[in-house]
Amino acid sequence: MTLTDSIDTQMREFARVYDVNTVKLAERTPPPVDALVLRIGAVNAELIRQASLLTVTTIDAGKGLAQVAWRGAEDLFETTNKAADSSTERVRDTGRQVLGDVRQAKTTISNRVNDAAEGLGRTLKVVTNRADEVGESVADAAEDASDKIVKAADAGIAETAKTGARRPAGAYANWSKDELYERAQELDIDGRSNMSKKELITALRSA
Repeated sequence: MTLTDSIDTQMREFARVYDVNTVKLAERTPPPVDALVLRIGAVNAELIRQASLLTVTTIDAGKGLAQVAWRGAEDLFETTNKAADSSTERVRDTGRQVLGDVRQAKTTISNRVNDAAEGLGRTLKVVTNRADEVGESVADAAEDASDKIVKAADAGIAETAKTGARRPAGAYANWSKDELYERAQELDIDGRSNMSKKELITALRSA
C-alpha cells in the first residue's frame, strides 16, 4: 500500500468512525437537539474527507515532481555519455552540473514532502479542534435539554401529587357531587354538566 493510499484509508476510517459516534450521540439526545447533532456531525465528517483529498493531492504532486526531476537527470546523463567521445573535460563539467541538478531536485522534493506533511498536521489539528468544539457544544445543549426535561417531569409529578392530595379517598359513592364533577372535568367526560350524581358515578366508572 502506498503512502497516499494509507493516508486516504486512515482518514476515511476516521470520518466513518466520526459518523458512527455522531449517530450514537444523537440517539441519546432528545429532540430537536438530536437533529442538530446529526447535522454538525455530517459537516465535520465531510471536512475530514476533504482534508484527506487535499493531503493525497499534495503528496501526488510531490511524487510527480520527483519523477520529472529523475527523468531530467536520466536525459542529462544520456547526453553526457554521448558527448564523452568528443570531449572528456566537457563530460566532467556536464557531470558536475547533472550532480548539482540532482541534488537540487532532491532538496526540492524533500522540501515539498515536508511542506505536505506540515500541511496535513495543520489540517488534522484544525479538524480535531473543530470536533472538540462541536462535541462540547453538543454536550452543553444536550445537558440543557435534559435539565429542562427533568424539571418538566418534576413539575408534572408535583402537580399530580398535589391534585391527588385534594382528591377524596374511597369509592365514588362516598364523594360529593362537586368532587365527582371535578374528577369528570379532569377526565374530560362529555355531558358532565347535565349529569346527576348517579350519572357522574356511572360515567367515571366507565372512563
